[in-house]
Amino acid sequence: MGIFNNIINDIAEEPWLIPESPEREDFLFFRGSSHRSISMYRCLIASYWSIWILISILGSVGVPLPDALFGSMDNDMGEKWLIFLTNWSMVLLGTYLWTAFAASLYTDHSPRLLQTVWVLRNCTAVAALVVSLLFWCVLFPAIKKTSWTDVHCHAVNSFLVLLDLTLTHVPYYFKHGWMPFLYLVLYLLFSVVYWAEGGTDPEGDPYIYEPLDYDHPGAATGLVLAVVFLVVPFVHVSLYAYTRCLSQGLCQACFGEGGKMGRREGARTDRLPLLPA
Repeated sequence: MGIFNNIINDIAEEPWLIPESPEREDFLFFRGSSHRSISMYRCLIASYWSIWILISILGSVGVPLPDALFGSMDNDMGEKWLIFLTNWSMVLLGTYLWTAFAASLYTDHSPRLLQTVWVLRNCTAVAALVVSLLFWCVLFPAIKKTSWTDVHCHAVNSFLVLLDLTLTHVPYYFKHGWMPFLYLVLYLLFSVVYWAEGGTDPEGDPYIYEPLDYDHPGAATGLVLAVVFLVVPFVHVSLYAYTRCLSQGLCQACFGEGGKMGRREGARTDRLPLLPA
């Protein structure tokens, strides 16, 4: 019971919102270091990911690209590139990476910027892994082919998220799970409205993803409920457990004194609304 008591006590002390004044060092340096700047790493990763966003956009508007680069994706989707959760999450990840890079360059304490980075990280981390799981488990068996763009959108995205969680020290709080939950529910609501308004996929089918064909409400509703109440919580809890182990070490995270999360003082309880007054 000591293991669970430590975890429950730490969760109870966590804030529901982003702390009012995040620890600036968590955003500036690599995990476990107080002097190794993370700026160059963030710039390289953000630039690399932006290249693949650009490739995805160019391929979607019909720019000729090698099949191996853009094979299984529709190369004539135009503005419908914007309807896919994959692409929402690609842009979200890119936004997070560049915002985190900007935050790593600031010499003055900027709580609002750090709070923004933190919110984006919370949403990006869960969204990336959910996108990867849904693609490989639900969509790929029907496609049975892939391309380098597919691999980056649905595998490298999760690798970059896990790498970021591993190398950086921005805390990952259990109580912040409502942030990525709202992001993914927002997309599901968008998919319903898009279908209700007669929207189609690039091939003219009355859905965005075939498993989300609301003309067959039973199967679509089942998938939505599974994503919202099983997949998202599973990913969030897994990431919480992973970052807890990173912060304290596996044994100390479970059995250590107080089991406190964080580098110095554990979970902070001060908080501020997400948006400026």
